[in-house]
Amino acid sequence: MNAKPRIVQSLSAAIVGLVLLSGCAALGLGDSQPPEPTVVESIPTPTRIVEPIMDSGAIEHATGDGEYLPDGTVRYVVQEDDITGVICDRFGLNGNQLVFEDGSLGKNCYSMIYPGDVVILSSALLAVPE
Repeated sequence: MNAKPRIVQSLSAAIVGLVLLSGCAALGLGDSQPPEPTVVESIPTPTRIVEPIMDSGAIEHATGDGEYLPDGTVRYVVQEDDITGVICDRFGLNGNQLVFEDGSLGKNCYSMIYPGDVVILSSALLAVPE
């Protein structure tokens, strides 16, 4: 049996081990001191800004009554010939500030509505503090 291949394998394994150890030392993995902490700037947390909803009064395609709720939202029952965009304009809101009371997803000021639908209007917007 030839002993040279075993010696070569042993030497190769030893060299690989030394390379790995020297790499760990270069990276500071073998040090007992913890690395310096990295300073990370904090990112402002978005906050909800709620402003009073102002009803400009019944107009064509937004003729229903708005019921002001304690949480600052308005509950609105859709009337015949109402249009969501006009309802939002009447209350000074944008496309994402209207939701259906039944929790339907994907509904907004551009959605189809029908008489008797109940929508909740909210002035809550996400804003990043300065």
